[in-house]
Amino acid sequence: MQKRPIDKSLQVRLVNLVVDRKFKTLPAMTLFKIQDRQPAFSEKSIKGRWGFSGEFGMIASPSVPQPVPTAALGTVVFDGNGGCTIAATVNVNGKIFGPLTSKTCTYSVNPDGTGNSVAEFSGAPFDGPTTVAFVVVDNKREIRFLNTNTVVAGFTARRQ
Repeated sequence: MQKRPIDKSLQVRLVNLVVDRKFKTLPAMTLFKIQDRQPAFSEKSIKGRWGFSGEFGMIASPSVPQPVPTAALGTVVFDGNGGCTIAATVNVNGKIFGPLTSKTCTYSVNPDGTGNSVAEFSGAPFDGPTTVAFVVVDNKREIRFLNTNTVVAGFTARRQ
């Protein structure tokens, strides 16, 4: 049987019904209305390796007495179950840190494609975890991040 494209408003399913004790079957057509909605996102939606870059940001107080410029790039691997690994190189006011590898990293994805992640690094230029909010866009090919701690910056990741 050759597959045909499914109409967005209706789905046709062939249902075999058992009609007697001898298990004779007759095909029957059943129509189901499909709501016009996007499929829900989950941790599995972003599973895999992503490359990211953040062009210009600032580390703000209380992490530093005066704001300093920062930029970063690297990779993040999402395991599909809420765990991740990040490898990054960071430029803070002209001083290079890295490559840095996360010692812990977790993430969650909401059904609408938004989510958040928390990672900790050894040797990072600032103390404490790195926290971000994100949104999955472009048919799950891109993630846009916003730092939610003392680093004022955004960055973008694309599937590798």
